[in-house]
Amino acid sequence: MQDRNFKISHRKLQGILIVAPVGRLTLDESDGTLLAEVKTYVIDQGAKVIVDLSKVIYTDASGISEISGASSFVKKERGGELKLVNITSKKTLDLIRMMKIEIPLCPDLGTAVQSFSLS
Repeated sequence: MQDRNFKISHRKLQGILIVAPVGRLTLDESDGTLLAEVKTYVIDQGAKVIVDLSKVIYTDASGISEISGASSFVKKERGGELKLVNITSKKTLDLIRMMKIEIPLCPDLGTAVQSFSLS
């Protein structure tokens, strides 16, 4: 059995959930953890979510699908929005574009937080 090193942390900043996965965002490693984390927060607290990908070392199509599912959940359940920040991998960015995932991309956390206050 493979040892999973995927972890996820979260914190609140100005009423926004910041979700920070660490490791490989793949079917084998993350196993729905990101989506579950977002669902718990949206049900309990709010509808503004930022996913910080700065510590994700690898993402496959199932990882992108998990992000897309989390975004759809935030929109449908609370009329909120999920944004991605700090995409460090060109492959991840290429997958998002290839899969035609329509999630706002921000270069950094500050820009994403500020964009919520403007909307």
